[in-house]
Amino acid sequence: MRIFGLEMQKALLNAEIMVSVDIETTGFSPDKGAEIIEIGASMINTKTKKILKNFSELVKPRNGKIPNKIIELTHITNEMVRDKRFIEPVIEDLGHFMGDYPLVFHNAYFDWDRFLEPLFKKRGIYKNNDIIDTLTLTGVCLPDLKKKNLGYLCSYFGYKAENLHRALDDAKATGALCIKYKEILSSRNLNIKEAYPSRNKNTTSLPELRIKSINCWGKGGHRRIYILTSWGNLYYDLNKKNWYVANTSYDATINFKTVEAAFLKAVRINSINEIGKYFKNSIEGKNNKERAGGYVYTAL
Repeated sequence: MRIFGLEMQKALLNAEIMVSVDIETTGFSPDKGAEIIEIGASMINTKTKKILKNFSELVKPRNGKIPNKIIELTHITNEMVRDKRFIEPVIEDLGHFMGDYPLVFHNAYFDWDRFLEPLFKKRGIYKNNDIIDTLTLTGVCLPDLKKKNLGYLCSYFGYKAENLHRALDDAKATGALCIKYKEILSSRNLNIKEAYPSRNKNTTSLPELRIKSINCWGKGGHRRIYILTSWGNLYYDLNKKNWYVANTSYDATINFKTVEAAFLKAVRINSINEIGKYFKNSIEGKNNKERAGGYVYTAL
């Protein structure tokens, strides 16, 4: 689950075990055909600063060869991935490795938001792990530092990274960086527990699902329908044909089948297959800001 601000700092301070993760890809955007070619993850005990176990696997891309510029950067060649597994079973194995521990990324927007979380959801896996981002924490712990890339930060702290731009080595470096930030935050004696109360991890129930408003948004080829609900701010991505959580304060797994049923009933369409027409009409102004403020859908 994406967390920010003091909640992220508190999650790091409270984490005894965390899993740092990194991926190597053929490009920047999965919407433009970019695929994962390597995943690395390292499970770390933050008290002993020891690695408990590692996860590392090369992945065979489905859509062709690895671009030359990526080969030059990562030294991962087409021959190296030729006999490897496709991403789907690797993602399932990674999910088991992650467990419920906090996940650490250096730029979670890229690794998690763009690639990993959508792949998990396509497999029907909804990970509720807290997401800690060392790129964000760099601004908190070292606000005057101008460079924030992983290589520079390793040099800054004197960490000798063996092979940057290889997933496992970058994951280990991210984990080491996160431990440094935990030490910095601990030294400030911040009473984050008082400043930001804990989310109740035992909470498994959600309130009655109420749709408050529905808004369509499109820009730069992206097409999304945002619905503000009593469960949080959710959205449907028309390009990816999938539901996502934009923001929620609940720990319970959100059942998107329930959300979809409520949405279809609220906008009076029979099937999610008709959502493209609904989106087009909304963007053109025919029902630009559909409101369903009084509509209540009882969750099963």
